[in-house]
Amino acid sequence: MNLDIEDITEILRDAGTVYFGTGVAEDSRTAAKKAVKMCGDINRAKRVLINVTAGTEIVLAELSEASYVAERAADPEAQVIWGHVIDEGMSDSVRVSVFAAMFD
Repeated sequence: MNLDIEDITEILRDAGTVYFGTGVAEDSRTAAKKAVKMCGDINRAKRVLINVTAGTEIVLAELSEASYVAERAADPEAQVIWGHVIDEGMSDSVRVSVFAAMFD
């Protein structure tokens, strides 16, 4: 899925309070846990955007793991969209960013 800033704006428009967190670690699960923790309690989040930035060696299972961590923290009915960016400078680490919209 290819998202640009207009897609992100459309998804988060009128979504209430949006929390943001980012985490960096050697694996996507740990990075995602750090990002979700920075967001705070997102169990009521109705829309969640996840971005995973990693080197060229990351595999689909790692991307899915990051998404799974954020999905489990959000509302079970939340719309979750994730994307991936390759950064060749991140050969030994993964950065996960999470936007969680609450619909106040």
